[in-house]
Amino acid sequence: MYNITIRTAIESDRKEIAKTFAESFYNDWKSFSDDVDKISRALENGINIKHYLVAILDNEIVAFLAFVTGNNRAFGIPIKEFQKEFGYFKGFMGGMTIKNDFEKSLELPDTTCYIDIVGVKKAIYEKWYCQ
Repeated sequence: MYNITIRTAIESDRKEIAKTFAESFYNDWKSFSDDVDKISRALENGINIKHYLVAILDNEIVAFLAFVTGNNRAFGIPIKEFQKEFGYFKGFMGGMTIKNDFEKSLELPDTTCYIDIVGVKKAIYEKWYCQ
């Protein structure tokens, strides 16, 4: 039996959420870079931390859930960080290409919550689901 705690994300969780996001969706991000650390640094400032929950196992973040309420999205494309990590042109063009997918308002009623992104650390996923 696993003792997993779910809690609201805090600012100090940002790096681990970004790393988990990069690992979980590596196949989607690998056209930018094959370096997970570089991808994580590019994603980090796009995280709207108040729209995240984290799962903790053995004092380590192992998963996150990002949610949308009203017109507030959980993630935005940080173009400057994309340019810094992936190169000026590739970061700008790639970021602008996917920006609408992450940032377009869903125009939900304020009483509605939409689960936007769920990510699980690669090591946990492999341990639990790939055996």
